[in-house]
Amino acid sequence: MTILDTSIVIDRVREKKPINEDITTVTFVEYPRIIYYKYFYGGIIFPIKMISF
Repeated sequence: MTILDTSIVIDRVREKKPINEDITTVTFVEYPRIIYYKYFYGGIIFPIKMISF
C-alpha cells in the first residue's frame, strides 16, 4: 500500500495526473480540495491506535 505525502499530491494535481494511491487524513486536512479532484481514485487512511489490555 502506497500513501502519498501532501506535497506530492499537490504536484500531481497541478500536473493533472491521476492519483491512484491513498492519502492520510493529514493530507486531507492540509489540502481538502483533493476530494473534488476528478482524477483522485485513492482512499483516505484514518490512522488509529490499537490498545492492548
